[in-house]
Amino acid sequence: MDMFSGGYGTGRVMTAEVAVINDSAIALAADSIVSISNSNEVKKTYEVNKLFTLSKHHSIGVMIFDSAKLLTLPWETIIKKYRRDLGEKSFNKVSNYSEDFYSSIASGNYFPDEIQDRWIHQIWQRLLVLLENAIDESCLGLPLKNCSICYEGLN
Repeated sequence: MDMFSGGYGTGRVMTAEVAVINDSAIALAADSIVSISNSNEVKKTYEVNKLFTLSKHHSIGVMIFDSAKLLTLPWETIIKKYRRDLGEKSFNKVSNYSEDFYSSIASGNYFPDEIQDRWIHQIWQRLLVLLENAIDESCLGLPLKNCSICYEGLN
């Protein structure tokens, strides 16, 4: 499995997440099933956490969906590290927690340059395969001189 394990980009990922909001509170809920698929089969795991507390001292939650990892690091690890670093610090608005959480991730403290470079390389590889497939489908097996996409690219 690669860095995108957990369903990223398969088009077959489904997570049930619910937020119920009233004037005094927000309740969050998420299913606990993860499907991991490859070309031959789909495996399901039924005891996965998708809902985490962002602070040990304040009622702030975060839900994850799609990929269980960012680059090669599980979201659960990222959230727990942030929670530990946050400590007793608090904000007046949920949006401030969100901004601080994203700033923490963007700081680069979670991912060494080597992991970031490898992740970008994998993204480019996938994009090139998608592009190659799109060109193949557009040309429908025509010789290069009869395919405007391929022929114009050679000039």
